Amino acid sequence: MRMNRQTYVALTLDSYIAIDLETTGLDPDKDEIIEVGMVRVEPEEKCERYNQLFKPIAPIPRAITQLTGIRTEDCQDQPSLEEKFSEILEFLQDDWIIAHNVSFDLSFLQKAHERFMPDFPFISAHRILDTLELSRILLPWLPNHRLETIAEFLNIKKKPEHRALADAEVTALIFRNLIYQALSLDPQTMTMMHHILEGVPDGLCDLFEKLSSFIKKYNVDQKPYWRKGPSNIIGKGTTHGSQSEQDRIDIGEIESFFQKNGNLSQVLPGYETRTPQLEMAKCVGSAFNQDAILVAEAGTGVGKSLAYLVPSLVWTMKTCNDKVIISTHTKTLQNQLFTKELPLLAQLYNESFVAVLLKGRANYICLRHWKNHLSHLHERFTQKQRRKILPLVVWVHETQTGDIEENAGFQHRRNKQIWSELNCEGRHCLGSQCEHEAVCFYQKIRRMSRSANIVLVNHSLLFSDAAAGHSVLGNYDSLIIDEAHQIERIASDCLGKTLHRWLFQDVSQRLYRSTPHEMGILFTIRRMLGKVKKQESETMELIRTLDRLIELSQELPQTAHQLFQSLTAIFSSQYSQREIVWKYRIRKSEELFGTLPNETDNLKNILETLSIHLSRFLSLLEEFSKEFAPVDEGIYKELESITDQVLGLQELLTHFLQDDYSESIVWCEIRKTNFEKDIMVYSVPLDIGSILAMVLYPRLKRGLLTSATLSIGENFDYIIKRLGIDRVDQDRILTRVFGSPFDFSEQVLVLVPTFLANPKDKSFPGDVSTFLKSVLSFHSRGTMVLFTSHKLLREVYDSIQSIIDEIGIRLLGQGIDGSRTALLKMFQEDEKSILLGTNSFWEGVDVPGSALELLIITKLPFDVPTEPLVEARMEKAQADTGSGFFNYSVPEAIVKFRQGFGRLIRSQEDRGVVILLDHRLVDTNYGNLFLDSLPVKTHICNNSEILMETLNEWFV
Repeated sequence: MRMNRQTYVALTLDSYIAIDLETTGLDPDKDEIIEVGMVRVEPEEKCERYNQLFKPIAPIPRAITQLTGIRTEDCQDQPSLEEKFSEILEFLQDDWIIAHNVSFDLSFLQKAHERFMPDFPFISAHRILDTLELSRILLPWLPNHRLETIAEFLNIKKKPEHRALADAEVTALIFRNLIYQALSLDPQTMTMMHHILEGVPDGLCDLFEKLSSFIKKYNVDQKPYWRKGPSNIIGKGTTHGSQSEQDRIDIGEIESFFQKNGNLSQVLPGYETRTPQLEMAKCVGSAFNQDAILVAEAGTGVGKSLAYLVPSLVWTMKTCNDKVIISTHTKTLQNQLFTKELPLLAQLYNESFVAVLLKGRANYICLRHWKNHLSHLHERFTQKQRRKILPLVVWVHETQTGDIEENAGFQHRRNKQIWSELNCEGRHCLGSQCEHEAVCFYQKIRRMSRSANIVLVNHSLLFSDAAAGHSVLGNYDSLIIDEAHQIERIASDCLGKTLHRWLFQDVSQRLYRSTPHEMGILFTIRRMLGKVKKQESETMELIRTLDRLIELSQELPQTAHQLFQSLTAIFSSQYSQREIVWKYRIRKSEELFGTLPNETDNLKNILETLSIHLSRFLSLLEEFSKEFAPVDEGIYKELESITDQVLGLQELLTHFLQDDYSESIVWCEIRKTNFEKDIMVYSVPLDIGSILAMVLYPRLKRGLLTSATLSIGENFDYIIKRLGIDRVDQDRILTRVFGSPFDFSEQVLVLVPTFLANPKDKSFPGDVSTFLKSVLSFHSRGTMVLFTSHKLLREVYDSIQSIIDEIGIRLLGQGIDGSRTALLKMFQEDEKSILLGTNSFWEGVDVPGSALELLIITKLPFDVPTEPLVEARMEKAQADTGSGFFNYSVPEAIVKFRQGFGRLIRSQEDRGVVILLDHRLVDTNYGNLFLDSLPVKTHICNNSEILMETLNEWFV
């Protein structure tokens, strides 16, 4: 449909103004507007433009200049914002105002309005529209909703430039295209959008009302285009053979698959055999044949994914009715397996196998809950929450999987409370009694997983399911765990327990809440009872119990808040106000709740009372249903779910009140948020290996644990003990190292300067800064500097910033210049930039080519010894072996050290230098353990001249 004058007039969008600001920062109270760009779009697309730079009071920050190109000197001869503000407001009068992330622009304009023209009318909320919000609603499945991503998807030729006018013009084009998208929706969906927004006093509600009226008035008869979302199933059928007493995998078949003229060469142009990959595939096949568990280290470039996928498929397709579970830690690897390797193999095998991507219940939307909540919007959602569910409306029509990870528009991690009401978690599920069971997203993929050849999961689901008796994954004999170096950490999270006041708040709000209006399951039931004609005496006990439950639901969060507030006060004397997160290990239960008997008893009593009344209420409701009016099964299920949740809270509280913490690591954390302090209490098993040996390994006949970093000097004893594999029959354990095919001696130079201060000395940050200034002044190359603490990163960043600016190189600091994703994107695009990163950059970062040629590791990555988990596990290692440092801290640090080193060389074409600034590598009795773990010889540099000369020779 062409957006002509008739369409504009019909929508009463006679014209609209797209606006964009460039500012010196994100805080309107402290930062300034330095550029305004506006474009007024008239009917028939006639445009009027406004663009103006402004002179700021303070210098423009370097990061803003890097982003926008606007320098302080560019603004010196420009007017102040105050001089031009009336001109800006005049331009904005009467028209619709469009912006991308409009709240940001409005906050700065509002602040300027308060300062310069407080008596002049400001922009009405009914005239404001946000293309960020609209795109999340209409294009929820885009990977993100940045201006450039939306423009690229909509095939808008003009690109965002981080300059006000250019970005305002792109915003105007995006808005026009989004209106096209909205007009392609069917009237029912449009009406639903308007219904959800009913009573919301702003432009979005007005827009959907106009769009809905337009479609009805002009009889817009069109079939909506529903995009077909991605599938979580690959392949069409299975072909199982008969199990043999002899070798059940033909190793020769696997070998031929990877040969120069084998199967892979048919679908991969330029394919070349990688010997380590071939050897690993054969070894995995042999392990399967022997009913063994293989612990295999596969260096960068081996191609381990195909090395285990091929024998897994051969096993499950041709020899026995046995599915293979494959578990990964990162989404990156999971997506790689499911969107790249498995489709490739499906092509080779003519889709004669089935592979599924299975996640936990909480990842899938429940259709029953979704429709039920839409039918009772005002009882289930606040006005603010109703607005946030809009990105689900279009997506529910389009998704094949119901997996919320597809929907970047909804932002489920920021909307946990809403999503908890809509997902398929067990507390919501009616199972076979649900009217939507046949089309339920979760039940569908779960059914498929029962008969699939390959089931791809993540570590969290794997370990949670094992602890819960394998209720989701069912029976399986074959398991592959990739990224196995993460097992202990993820298993600790999954098998641990967390106690905080929001758990009690959640129960309360599911039952009843009075603000901003009455909501919750008890309110729904009360309204239902009010519609039934009956004698009051016949339902008096039911109503009394309901009223008592409402009272208890309001008392519960208050009682919990009192306990946690008192708990916070106990530890506040030890809490440093400078720390955002403070942790304290609890060794005995008396340290935790021992001084709060009254508060603890009050919470225990109210939970017990609530549990009793809920059970009684369910019985009364069942009697009422038989005698007066049927009660929806969903109401029973919701109440049963809440009852189970209350019982779970009782068990959780009991766990933390127990006397013996000898088998657990317990600690509390105080987090400072918005000038408040929130306390949480955690408990994880001390010995994860022993639990895995009980719940995971006994059922396995064959398996693989693999990663690029599992061994310590090609010895697997440490990881085998940590993960409890030593408790498995040792005749079934195989270990192998498959070295990287890269020629590290030719591709990487490793230097250790010994002339810097010891990392424990106060002068170390200054030495690191001086060193970086010196090296980076002479070698302007893509550089990543890895830190073990944000404090040191910030110190170094502040110290080197000015000289890096003078050189004209972009400096990117984690936690300073943007999110991890944004930093990586900028780092890859600017091949001479410098990235300073902490923990999350030590692994899972893939930057091939010239974007990364220099890797600098500031310190050996030892865990902080006072961290509760680290402290407890060091103590256990000390008790078991006599040295917690050598038998826990050092091995853990070596694994992370090798992960960090692995960031540099990602392909056979990569070439670069690693500089290790921690000279404990050469002057301690454990340093050689780190150096021996590297695949290349280390060069010691005793002075800066030798180091610079060596660098110059390498980079010639």
